[in-house]
Amino acid sequence: MKKQLLIDAVLGGIALVAAFFFFNLVQDTKALESELVAYRSKATVLFQEIGETKQENLQLHQKLQETNQALQDLKKGLVLSRSPEQQEAPTKVVRRKLEADGAVRLETFNILLVGHHSRLADTIIIAAFDKVRKKTTLISIPRDLVVNGRKINGYLSLYGIDELRQMVTKATGLEIHRHAVVDFASFEKIIDALGGVDVYVKKDIYDPLFPNWNGGYEPYAIKAGAHHLSGRDALRYARSRKSTSDFDRAARQQQIVQAIHARIVNLDVLQDFGTIRDMYQAISGGTETDMELLELVGYMKEFSSYEIRADNVMSPSNILYPTTGINGAYILLVRGGGFTKAHEFVQDAIEK
Repeated sequence: MKKQLLIDAVLGGIALVAAFFFFNLVQDTKALESELVAYRSKATVLFQEIGETKQENLQLHQKLQETNQALQDLKKGLVLSRSPEQQEAPTKVVRRKLEADGAVRLETFNILLVGHHSRLADTIIIAAFDKVRKKTTLISIPRDLVVNGRKINGYLSLYGIDELRQMVTKATGLEIHRHAVVDFASFEKIIDALGGVDVYVKKDIYDPLFPNWNGGYEPYAIKAGAHHLSGRDALRYARSRKSTSDFDRAARQQQIVQAIHARIVNLDVLQDFGTIRDMYQAISGGTETDMELLELVGYMKEFSSYEIRADNVMSPSNILYPTTGINGAYILLVRGGGFTKAHEFVQDAIEK
């Protein structure tokens, strides 16, 4: 009897322990289920958000595609609306930059060439080098152009080359990087150092009052056709104006620069270094320049193969008009006032 009671007590204890563990297991299971439900809820919300974000991304991507297609259609429309000549026109690659003063500058390398007599600038030419298109544009400024109330040719004698450079920049919009101011004697020596230059004279020239070196005059004449000119002859060809005009003379001066370029193209820096040295000595003897010999050689090597574009002369036939100053002197002004048209003329000449 006692044994049976002992057995019943043990079994009851085991049942009680089992019930306890079963109860805890059920409670843990319910808690786990609650957590799983919460996680499922969070996961559902997250999946919904992901789905919404994906949908928004798809819509954005579609809008970007539609916008890109619209831009392509617009470009095609612009091309089709242009004339065939405009469609075939090359893209302008000369870069521009906006200066602090609001002026637009073309990013070319510009050398100012000045020929003078008694420090009055007789010749003012800018050589603008476009390193992208491998082209050089020559632009002539007439000596009678008024800048800041004074003829531009007087700034060299009155204030020096730095002031003249500033006036040239104001008139053209081009920054001047280097300069060479050459007197007539040095000009002759440079031509002779190169062995003369070849030019083609477009029409007969006869000048009965060409100034000689003795304060007087002598006749100068040259026939139309091909000529090989010495330094002296090249100077007379470049200076004569009595039977033509300042603007014709400016065009001939650019022609001489082209002829010098043609001679330089055929120079070998090593084999013809003596010629280069003689030319530099001629430059340094009667020339004011901020270029050293090695720098000059470097420019000759870099720019000698460039195509030269000439015949860009500011004149009454394009942007200027003649008038008289307060003292009755002949002067030239830019049409429209200011120098806007002059800057446009220069930009068009370089970019064409």
